Amino acid sequence: MMWLSFKQKLRNPFLVLGGLIVPLLIFITRVNAVGNYQVRPDQNFSDLYIAVPLMSGILAIALLGMSILLAQRQNDAVIRRLKYFGISKITYFLSEMVAYLGLVVLGMIITTTVGVIFFKLHLPAIFNLLSLMLHLIYAGLPFMLLGILIAQLVKKNKLYSYS
Repeated sequence: MMWLSFKQKLRNPFLVLGGLIVPLLIFITRVNAVGNYQVRPDQNFSDLYIAVPLMSGILAIALLGMSILLAQRQNDAVIRRLKYFGISKITYFLSEMVAYLGLVVLGMIITTTVGVIFFKLHLPAIFNLLSLMLHLIYAGLPFMLLGILIAQLVKKNKLYSYS
C-alpha cells in the first residue's frame, strides 16, 4: 500500500514541483547568484546553504500536501468507504505519511546529488548524513500534523462555491 501511495504522490504535479523541483531551483539560483565562495578551508557556501531548500521542500510536501490530500479524501468520502473494504484508517494514514516522508527523502537525495556534482558540496560522514535525514523526517512530522489540523478546520477545498 505504501508503494502505491508513493507512486500516487509522484503523479501529483504540486508535490513534484513544490517539493522536488522548486527546492532544487532555490539551491541552484542562490548558489549561482552569490557564488560558491569558500567560507572556511573545508567549507563552501553550498555546504552551509543546503538546509534552506530542503526545509522549503518539507514545507511544501508535509504542510500543504498532507492537508490537501486529507481534505480531498474527506470531500470524496474515501475515508468513510475504507471500512467497507476492510482497510484500517490508521494503516491508510500511516502509509500516506510514510509516502510523504519518502518524498522528503527523495528531495533530499536529489538536491544533495546536484550539490555534489555541480557545486562541490562536501558530504559529511555517513552517520552524520543519516542523522540529517532523520532530522528532516522528524521536522516533517509536525508539519504533517499541522496539515491534518488545517484540513479538519477547512472542510471544503474548492476555490469558489455556488451555494
